[in-house]
Amino acid sequence: MSIRSVLARTLVAACAALALLTLPACTSLEELIATRDRAISQADDLDREATQIEQALAALPPADPQRPPLEAALVQARQARDLYDADAARLSDVIAQAQSPTDPIAQAVGVVAPFLPVPARTPLVLGAALVGTLLRMHRLRQGLTSVARGFEIAKRDDPDFKARFTANAPTFRATQTPLARRIIEHAVK
Repeated sequence: MSIRSVLARTLVAACAALALLTLPACTSLEELIATRDRAISQADDLDREATQIEQALAALPPADPQRPPLEAALVQARQARDLYDADAARLSDVIAQAQSPTDPIAQAVGVVAPFLPVPARTPLVLGAALVGTLLRMHRLRQGLTSVARGFEIAKRDDPDFKARFTANAPTFRATQTPLARRIIEHAVK
């Protein structure tokens, strides 16, 4: 593993830790929305930075000694942007769940929350929204795992399906997200 790789991973981990550290400080839904908006703004800034780096790379010849540091900076900017995008998406899920609960836990909190003092109410509502979101994510992961296992069983039992699936495997791989890839790899082992 190169020093750049270690530094990039350290930067990504630091950004993730910073994003997580700002969440417990939220005391109201408005502050949570502001945190999400800051994450979106940071992602947009990083996207602009990546575009500028791509333009600089396009202007350089392939053997230019300035390319490797710029390419490393581009990878870091994209990874950090992806982290902020993921954080913003998670925060949006939590906000949506807090504003209109759909699962039984959040609905129960909605019944209890009006009887609690304001300082205790907001963390309870946001915590219930987070629990609901995490439960939904767990159910989606289980569903994706069962689909992957079903494909594996079908490939094992039907040679024609296996041949057709293998022929289209590059399309599946090209459209998979990293999370889907990890879940499927885990499911088929």
